[in-house]
Amino acid sequence: ENPAHSAFFSLTSQVPLRIRFMCKPWRLASVASCAIVGILVAAELDCDSPSIDELHKPDRHDAEALGCSWDVEAIPRVKQEDLSVEAFVRTYLRPGRPVVIEMGKTPLGPDIPTPWQWNDIVNLCFDNAEIPVARAEPEKNREGDDGAQWAGLEFEPTWPLKDFLLELRKEELAANSSRSIDDNPMYGFDFSVAYECTKLFDSIHIPKYFSHCALQRHYVHARDNSELLPMVERPFQWPSLMAGQRGSRSELHYDQAGLPFWMAILRGHKLFRVLPMMENIHLTSDTSADAPWPTHETAATNQFSGNILDEYIGPNGGYSFSGLPNLPFNATTRHELTVGPDFTRFPRVCQAKVRQAFVGPGDLVFIPPGAPHGALNLDSTVALTSNFLNPTDDWASRAWFERKCQRDMPDGIDTPSHVCNEILDHQPPPFAQRGPSTFYEMAGFASRADWCSFKVKNLDGADARVAQNLRRFCRD
Repeated sequence: ENPAHSAFFSLTSQVPLRIRFMCKPWRLASVASCAIVGILVAAELDCDSPSIDELHKPDRHDAEALGCSWDVEAIPRVKQEDLSVEAFVRTYLRPGRPVVIEMGKTPLGPDIPTPWQWNDIVNLCFDNAEIPVARAEPEKNREGDDGAQWAGLEFEPTWPLKDFLLELRKEELAANSSRSIDDNPMYGFDFSVAYECTKLFDSIHIPKYFSHCALQRHYVHARDNSELLPMVERPFQWPSLMAGQRGSRSELHYDQAGLPFWMAILRGHKLFRVLPMMENIHLTSDTSADAPWPTHETAATNQFSGNILDEYIGPNGGYSFSGLPNLPFNATTRHELTVGPDFTRFPRVCQAKVRQAFVGPGDLVFIPPGAPHGALNLDSTVALTSNFLNPTDDWASRAWFERKCQRDMPDGIDTPSHVCNEILDHQPPPFAQRGPSTFYEMAGFASRADWCSFKVKNLDGADARVAQNLRRFCRD
């Protein structure tokens, strides 16, 4: 909310990041007092805790002993008005490159200005909305605990949304006043807009780069669905809300089915890290016919590769991509920065090509397919996110999906061939004709009434609370 933030993030994104915060406590709100020195940025705050410069480098002695290169660079930034749909597809989507798109103060349309206010979120969601909550458990993950095998997170029972947002507001006040906050902060993860916050669909506009998703049109909202799972049980029901306290995080992980995704930051600030597939082919472990990821931008080559750093990111690895540290929250309750992965145990991590970005309100992050990534919330943060699949534009995902359709859908879900064909044959308009769309248009419906008519008829298996909320929304 501080004007200095946008200038700070804009400047630091233009050069390889070498940023040093000396702070007690960690206070992004104090960035207004930064001194900017030449091309290197030094945010000299009145404090002395560990430097955020450590986020960019592994443990010096461990890395040097193994000859680590540890290539970390900034994810490029581009303003929305300077990036056409065609340029996005050709420059970022097809080559598998991440990018931060500066969308301005209203990244999802005029009804959702940033920073998004807490009361606005509450008013757009159902009174009885519940949000899934997780906390970081990287140590349990490192030990291969079956209860925490993804993104270094352990999920708790859902929270009432109002109570959860109250905790985030309290944390925000605590951070601004230097009071102690939770040592293991909460992360509200994959909060379903479709079933918990449906009124948001009336307000958001899907950015033009992602306004056509074949999975939404031909799978999630398939009209001929007699051979599919009940609609409420199908995967890929995006978009979702993400909301977390300062210090909450996801460790290095793949998204569902490794699909590409976008995330619009609506409140707060995050640090993203990503390992793009095409820059890390040398770290893949399998080039067999069953390997999951296409390695070339044309499906015709039929070149596929295994996961990046499978021994590190997989269940037997650690996930703890420790450039995402436990920050020192205040002067009296300090947390040690964990500086880099365990290179002795995972020496190939030394060769990783890492891309990262600090993002704030109005920024939209694009993460390409097959790219493991992690994120750290630098303050109380709210974002809207969605995976997507457009086989016409994204040849790598098309190649992946064709192979999956030869057997079954991701996660073992049987899918009739006609649904696979509809997804693969999906043809969006020419680049020049694509613009922002409503959620209903993106999902293939003419209007809210059209979507409601379909949705209400397909609530088999839905929780009673969810079904009641959707029927009430569609009556209004």
